[in-house]
Amino acid sequence: MSSRTPSRTRKVVIRVIALVLALLICGVLYDLYFPRTTHMREFDPDEVARLETAMWRSNFEKQRLRLFNQLSELALEIIFKGESHNRSDSPCSTLRN
Repeated sequence: MSSRTPSRTRKVVIRVIALVLALLICGVLYDLYFPRTTHMREFDPDEVARLETAMWRSNFEKQRLRLFNQLSELALEIIFKGESHNRSDSPCSTLRN
C-alpha cells in the first residue's frame, strides 16, 4: 500500500505543475495578443517625476514601507496613464505617510 502512495503523489504533483504551466502560457499569450490602447497625451511626466523623487528620498532614508507604497503608486500611474482612479479605499492607504 505504501508503494502506491508515492506514485499517486507523483501524479498529483505532475497535474499541479501542468496546470500552473498551462495557466502561465495562457497568461503570456493573453499579454502578448490582447489589444491595448495607449494615449501618450494622458501621461503626466510631472507626477511621475514627483513620485520618483519621493522614492529616492524614501530609499536613502531607509523607509522601506513608504518606498513600497510609492512604487505601487508609480506602477498604477504608469499602467493607468492618468485615468481617474481612487486609491484612497485601498488596504495600503492606511499605511501611507
